[in-house]
Amino acid sequence: MFGFGRKTQEKKKMGPIGGLVGLAMFCGAAGALAWNETRTVKQSNAISELDKSHVGVEISSIDTALEGKPIYVSGAAETESGAMDPYFEIGGSDTLIVHREVEMYQSVKKSRDNKTYYEEEWSDDAESGDNPPFEIQGDHFAAADARMGEFQLDSRVLAELDRTDFNVPEQLTAQAESDGWRALGSQIYKGSGSPQNPQIGDHRVRFSVV
Repeated sequence: MFGFGRKTQEKKKMGPIGGLVGLAMFCGAAGALAWNETRTVKQSNAISELDKSHVGVEISSIDTALEGKPIYVSGAAETESGAMDPYFEIGGSDTLIVHREVEMYQSVKKSRDNKTYYEEEWSDDAESGDNPPFEIQGDHFAAADARMGEFQLDSRVLAELDRTDFNVPEQLTAQAESDGWRALGSQIYKGSGSPQNPQIGDHRVRFSVV
């Protein structure tokens, strides 16, 4: 009887505490939702105002009177020097940007139902543990002289353009081949395994270009 009575008292004590915790969580969720909704409305209003105030201009000249104002331009982007991955020599004089995606086959830490386990998979993030370090990093290379008429296009603008996949050449640079890389279809591969049967530490590199 004594033990039963103590459990009942503990339940009575936990009741108010649980209610306060639940109320606090509810208030926090409501506040976050309200903040998110307010932010969304402000962004929508700002975009609407920008859409009303922007000015369409020709790319053949730059009007200094519009400095600092939102403008809209449309035209063909051009480059003479082009963009190129200096290591694999992917790209060329007609390329605005080259995007290099690097993944390594790793043992990745997972969590489910408060249990930790590991799965082997491709990832472009360096995972902690017994995985080796990345031998090469993902990167993007932009044409330094990219222009649209009189407007210069920096790497931030070029990075927003839609890219297309690039099939790598059958023959890689002498430096890449001497380092152990080999061309396999649409990707460049390095490691003791293969795309069909990868091993921990294998790398694969894929490219997309504008």
